[in-house]
Amino acid sequence: MRSAASYLPQWLPLAMNGGVLLILLRQVVELKGLLEHVVVSHEGRAAVGKQAIPFALPDMNNPRVTLGLDTFGGERGVLLFVSSHCGHCAALAAALPSLGALLSSVVVVFADTAGRLALDLDGMIPCVLQAGDELARSYEIHRFPTAVLVDHQMMIAERKTPLSIDELREMLGAPAAAVPA
Repeated sequence: MRSAASYLPQWLPLAMNGGVLLILLRQVVELKGLLEHVVVSHEGRAAVGKQAIPFALPDMNNPRVTLGLDTFGGERGVLLFVSSHCGHCAALAAALPSLGALLSSVVVVFADTAGRLALDLDGMIPCVLQAGDELARSYEIHRFPTAVLVDHQMMIAERKTPLSIDELREMLGAPAAAVPA
């Protein structure tokens, strides 16, 4: 018969692995709790019906001009978040001139420094380049393009991922453009 001490070399690694697993499990539980706290504390900050989050960034076309929610002059407006790595963003940007007078109700927010060159809007429309991604994070933007409609009371009225200029036009309350026959 073997003594209990003779089993020690076989059980010691197993006991150590079990201890490590318990420590890791405890850390996972703590992280889950922390993550739930973070999600709950920021959940819905930029949801429809909430106050629009103010910002002040220089216009890329004229650095002396600061753009923000007051850019819309108390009227409805759209913050259009775009990225130069997004094919839909490029197509949407190319169609922006067809908005005509509605262009004054749109501020394009670039998610990256290459955006201005890639989408080339020729100074027709107010554009801001966010430093880092603070503005996109504030508005809880997770994909591009994303349009955030701000009403005349500076409340978020609608959020969507417009894939056509007509969807953007409808957000601004204008009828879709007539398609030539």
